[in-house]
Amino acid sequence: YSIVHTRNLTPHTVCSPYRGICLNGYDQVNCTGGTGGLPGVTCSIEGYPSTLTELGLCTGYPLCGDGIDELCSEVETGCTLHRHFMCDTREQCTSGIDEQGCNDTRTWLNETCVRRVGLGNESLPLQRSWLCDGVRDCVDGSDEDPTRWRICGSNETRVRCVPDTESCTELYRCGPSPYDPLINMEQLCDGVESCGNELEICSVAASRPLVQTRVIHRG
Repeated sequence: YSIVHTRNLTPHTVCSPYRGICLNGYDQVNCTGGTGGLPGVTCSIEGYPSTLTELGLCTGYPLCGDGIDELCSEVETGCTLHRHFMCDTREQCTSGIDEQGCNDTRTWLNETCVRRVGLGNESLPLQRSWLCDGVRDCVDGSDEDPTRWRICGSNETRVRCVPDTESCTELYRCGPSPYDPLINMEQLCDGVESCGNELEICSVAASRPLVQTRVIHRG
C-alpha cells in the first residue's frame, strides 16, 4: 500500500495501538490477532477485501471503496466520531453527547441491525437518515432494501424511506448532502439546535418583514 508521508513503517508501527502513525490510516489495514485498534469495518480497499480498525477511521483520507470509513462528523469540540459510534452504548465523547437522545424517535428508529462499523456483534438502532441513502450501514444491507421500507418522494433529491408502519410526512434535510440528517419540520426554530445552524437562520428570518405572495393558476 502507498503511504502519505515518508516515515518508514516497522513491525512495531504497523497495526500499532496508537493513532497517527500514517495520516491516512494505512497502518491499520488488515490487522489481525488483536493488534492495532478495535475492530472497525470490513470493506474493499484498492479492490481487495480488507479490514480497517477504529484507528483508521475518520482520517480525512477515504480508504474504503464505498467511503464508509469517512462518514464522520465533529460531535463536539475535540470529538470526531463515525456515525455508527453514535448511540452504540459506548460513551466516547467527554460529555457523553454521543449517547444522548438515543430514544428520540424523531431521529432514531425502533428497528435495529448489526452496524458495519464497530464491534459488529450487537444489533443497534438505525438512524432515520441512514435509510435508502445509498450507503450500506447494516451488515445485511437491510437499511438499503427497498422492499423493507415505504419509499417517500419521487426523485433523487426527495426520496427517503420510512418503516411501513409510518406515513410519508414532510421532513427537513439539514444540508445538501444525502448523508445529512433528516428532522421533523416541528424541530425547526424550536430553540434546540437539531441541524447545527438553523437557530441562527431562524433568528435572521424572524428579523425580516414577512412578504405575502399569491400563486395564480391559469386553466
